[in-house]
Amino acid sequence: MIKRLCLLVLLTFSLSGCLYKMDIHQGNVLDQEQVDKLRTGMNKNQVIALLGSPQLTDPFHSQRWDYYSMSNVKNQRRKTEKLLTLKFEGTRLTEIIQAEPESAPE
Repeated sequence: MIKRLCLLVLLTFSLSGCLYKMDIHQGNVLDQEQVDKLRTGMNKNQVIALLGSPQLTDPFHSQRWDYYSMSNVKNQRRKTEKLLTLKFEGTRLTEIIQAEPESAPE
């Protein structure tokens, strides 16, 4: 009887992991409304106040900031990736580049 109960509990816990998948968000999760507020000519402090600090800063290209995000949402079979690249001259924002690489299947 105890063996059956242990087996049932073990089976229940192992199957419950297969049924539920959490949403996974990595990187800078940016709202499109925030990105739309970006304007060339803004200074770095204004950009940080709006979007937060960039996830990626290249020590060799300090005038380029990259905001990368990846989402793997349950009930979808694709990962969504977004890349926002900001280029500066001095402290002023000069270029805004948005890219969405093709979504990769799981």
